[in-house]
Amino acid sequence: MAAHFTFFESSLIIDKNGIVIATFPFDTDIIGNNLSTQSFYQRASETGEVFWSDTFISPYTNSPTAAAIFPNPETLLIGYIKLDLLKQIGALAASNGSPELVIVDEQGNLLVHPDKQMVLQQHNIFNNQVVMNTLNGRTGTFDTTFEGRKVLCDTALVTPTNWGVLVLQNKSDVFSILYRLLFSLGLLILLAALLSFALAFFSRKHIVRPIYQLMKSTQEIADGKYGNFQLTGRSYREINYLAHTISRMSARIASREEELKKNLMEKEILIKEVHHRVKNNFQLILSILSLKNFSVTDQKTKDVLYDNIGRIYTIAQVHEQLYNSDDLARINISSYLPTLTTYLLSHKKYAHPDVVTDIQVDEIYVRVDQAIPLGLIIFELFSNALQHGFTPGSLKTISVKGNIENDMLQLRMHDTGKSFGPSLFHSAEGLGFNIVHELIRQLKGAISYIPEDGNIFDIEIDIS
Repeated sequence: MAAHFTFFESSLIIDKNGIVIATFPFDTDIIGNNLSTQSFYQRASETGEVFWSDTFISPYTNSPTAAAIFPNPETLLIGYIKLDLLKQIGALAASNGSPELVIVDEQGNLLVHPDKQMVLQQHNIFNNQVVMNTLNGRTGTFDTTFEGRKVLCDTALVTPTNWGVLVLQNKSDVFSILYRLLFSLGLLILLAALLSFALAFFSRKHIVRPIYQLMKSTQEIADGKYGNFQLTGRSYREINYLAHTISRMSARIASREEELKKNLMEKEILIKEVHHRVKNNFQLILSILSLKNFSVTDQKTKDVLYDNIGRIYTIAQVHEQLYNSDDLARINISSYLPTLTTYLLSHKKYAHPDVVTDIQVDEIYVRVDQAIPLGLIIFELFSNALQHGFTPGSLKTISVKGNIENDMLQLRMHDTGKSFGPSLFHSAEGLGFNIVHELIRQLKGAISYIPEDGNIFDIEIDIS
């Protein structure tokens, strides 16, 4: 940076936490220092505006210097200005011994004065009435006394540095060099304006824009876009190194994500195969029980086999649903329950050709450990209605409705069969109702029975 702008003695780049991350010229002793307690850092953090520090004697050149601070979104750019340039302007203005140029900072410390020792000692002349008026914003031309001499003094206040400029001349010499002094004053103001513009342009091009590119690229990585990126234009080597590191990190993340996707796909295939084999094993068991059923003559034994065949089919159907689904952890009961009820109506033991079913269940997904108990509960209630609920000539309808309210699955099963006493249901004397209550406890849910227009069973289960 100092190579591009010769008016810089040195410069620093500080991050948002006050830590020095770069210096020009490069100085390892300074990098890493915490400057968050410095007044310029605190002021930059509060205002976010460009400003100039108080003047001080530089340890590098042993002459007055000042710092220009330029806040950016993530960093502070600090440039230490060579105020020796002001001496040259002062020497140019006083080449014939008159007039004299005096410049003070906002504290009244001398920056330019004919006596160089007073400048090096940072002699303070704030108590001088003309200086005090100038620094307080009351500028103009005054007929006054300065350092024991009667002079005509022209004053100005330079922004943004708030430096006071005093042009002193003996009254007899005023008009002979007036125009040259005005030119020097204009040159000084122009220098300050050009310096501010140059620093703002330089910081935007070499600091703000690259940092913005890094922020944008980081956001793309967070969104899953891992394409390599490069900074456009020239920037500091620290920023380029950071960009290269982020690019390498992006490539590694993309590689690992691809590997994880491959592993996940392999696991999904294996899990599907497991469900398929479990379903086939259940199917084999069903076939064996069905063959056994043909050889049994006792009707009670046949009924028991029929019920167990239905229960095994209910479990097997869950694995069938999982095998055909993209989601290996949950099943959609809106497609599972119609398949289950269709099977029951087609079974010889439960067959009622005049039964009308109405399944209205929202698209609800439940976990595997919930789907199997829930399917068995529906099987028990459905088979109970088909076996014991309907009488010849009666209206035979069975409806199942389901929805979700506040992560709670609400199921209502209603059949128009013969009602029975609530005590019979709650005492769970029969095997079917005993299984229902046990499965409800396993699901940590609740079931209630209402003997109204047949039989109504309300089931509530937390599926969050």
